[in-house]
Amino acid sequence: MKFSKEMDQYLVQKRPTPVGASVHYGNLSRLAMAKAQARLTPVPVDVIVKLINEFLGKIDLPEVAHPIMTDFKVDQATKNAALDYNAIKRDNDLNAVNHIVWLKFTMDKFLGVVASGNDCNFDIPPDPANYNDPGRQSRWQYNTSGILIDQLGKKWDERLLVVFPLPGITNKSKSAIDRGIGQYLLKHDVPILDYYSHLF
Repeated sequence: MKFSKEMDQYLVQKRPTPVGASVHYGNLSRLAMAKAQARLTPVPVDVIVKLINEFLGKIDLPEVAHPIMTDFKVDQATKNAALDYNAIKRDNDLNAVNHIVWLKFTMDKFLGVVASGNDCNFDIPPDPANYNDPGRQSRWQYNTSGILIDQLGKKWDERLLVVFPLPGITNKSKSAIDRGIGQYLLKHDVPILDYYSHLF
């Protein structure tokens, strides 16, 4: 997938500042940015949807008419959203089940994270002592956005996901589009609590 020069400013890989910003090993830079974003005014979901569809149009992907999802269940043990990724793939002519970008929000309506892949979740550690627990299939058990939300004293809105299927793309394009959506929203004054998530 080829992108226009106009859109390169959003899609090109950029290193977060500071490089490798992390919630682990006592690094507080990512929390500092989350606190700064939380001091801003949250942007309504419908405005965010409009901006993302505007972005998709500029990279020749179709608008998603109904990306706001409220009719799903959350597994309370794992905090995973029970979405039928195979149905999303089939109904949207995707090349793979993980070719989606998804957004989750806090109860006080902040956009918490822009992410991609078939792993929609509302993960939050039960206690700060668990932030650095090792995972079974990954380095850490709890994801960065969940740790930041806990540090901010906020909760995920488990009744809301915004999901954008990306038809006809490659895995490489998925990473660029995820990055581009996050950068486009920030450029248009949408605060994202996990400010760096889409840059990795």
